[in-house]
Amino acid sequence: MEPRGKAVPRGTATSPESAMASELFDQFVSAATFKSVLHANRQLCELLRLKPTSVTNFYPRLKAKLHSWRAASLWTKLDKRASHKCYNRGKACPNTRVLIIGAGPCGLRAAIEAQLLGAKVVVLEKRDRFSRNNVLHLWPFVIHDLRNLGAKKFFGKFCAGSIDHISIRQLQIILLKVALLLGVEVHENVGFESLIEPPEDQHERRKQAKELREHCPLLVGTLWKTNKNKNNKIQKRRTLEERRQMSMSRKSKLSSEELEERKKKRKLYMKNYRAKQSKQDRAYRLQQMRQHASEIRATETKQAREARLQQVSQHAAEIRDTESEQDRAYRLQLMRQHAVEIRAKESEPDREARLQQVSQHAAEIRDTESEQDRAYRLQLMRQHAVEIRAKESEPDREARLQQVSQHAAEIRDTEAEQDRAYRLQQMRQHAVEIRAKESEQDREAYRFAASESACS
Repeated sequence: MEPRGKAVPRGTATSPESAMASELFDQFVSAATFKSVLHANRQLCELLRLKPTSVTNFYPRLKAKLHSWRAASLWTKLDKRASHKCYNRGKACPNTRVLIIGAGPCGLRAAIEAQLLGAKVVVLEKRDRFSRNNVLHLWPFVIHDLRNLGAKKFFGKFCAGSIDHISIRQLQIILLKVALLLGVEVHENVGFESLIEPPEDQHERRKQAKELREHCPLLVGTLWKTNKNKNNKIQKRRTLEERRQMSMSRKSKLSSEELEERKKKRKLYMKNYRAKQSKQDRAYRLQQMRQHASEIRATETKQAREARLQQVSQHAAEIRDTESEQDRAYRLQLMRQHAVEIRAKESEPDREARLQQVSQHAAEIRDTESEQDRAYRLQLMRQHAVEIRAKESEPDREARLQQVSQHAAEIRDTEAEQDRAYRLQQMRQHAVEIRAKESEQDREAYRFAASESACS
């Protein structure tokens, strides 16, 4: 049974498909993020076997298949808007294609208007989320326009009472939902690259342009290049797991020399890519990688985490064994820059939480690493310490020693008895190794320096 004020005639049985469509429509209306809105809309279109096209071919068919009370109240608003004379019942701009770059408030509002005029509209958005929380003041005529488009149905708090402002993100969500219900085609993670100018002998090459138009999904008088639809058919046919299996089978057929050649080409490509990309693009890419890593860590099981960490360790060992001195220096430089940025931005509670995580991670490494890995790690730490001491000035050295003394005092005050015993054991082993390796001359020099220090 449909709740309150349904639009289904009496005596009409609700089919399972209609019930599922009503449920998906409710999810679409209540969705609050860019991804969730697109996901719910694509599921709804797939269930109802609809494809985004012009408003005359899409909107009536969608309206005929959705009969819930919530959908009926929204159809009333959109029908009233679409019945304006200027739209000529969606036939004012037939056989017209419009491409809009950027799903901002203005771009989405323009897409709605062009769609109501009867054009085939495609919207491209480079990002995959709406994150602009800046608040906009709305003029009375703008509030009236948005109410006529059904903004109140999607966001119940829209301009309630004397409120006349809204966040950009929420405004984008409202306009996106209206555009999708009218049949606008929206692509996320797609950016504009370049424009192919029409040829001078356009009339003679009209047949070639027609063939190009058939293969190009997005065309506005000229051919627009995008990153999006290169592998759409392949992605629909194959799942991620199938693609991985195919990649593994291809690698298994290659010889070791061919694999090495592929690795070299990949490294060269990544090196050139890092050199070409701007600082802003690099920051955006790293931010996406960190968000993806956070999502993986939040959802994975303990067994999957252990397997992932093992793969990461193996990959790190391969990198250390194969990378050149220049690549290693570049990698360490990036890691240090990233660490400096983190320390500059983080608050005191975040710093304490990070140090606690680092301590736990270090304890796990000490418990699980092999003797060879431990020796390699200590060797790198000593080399790094030697480089620092060689480069630093006297004031920097004094400041560093003061920080080390403070840190050692904090450790002695807070560490457990077991940790203290372990630390002293490590220090004794290190002292034994030094005494075993040093020559008699170094030992005499050390004793002389110690006696001078004691006298002073």
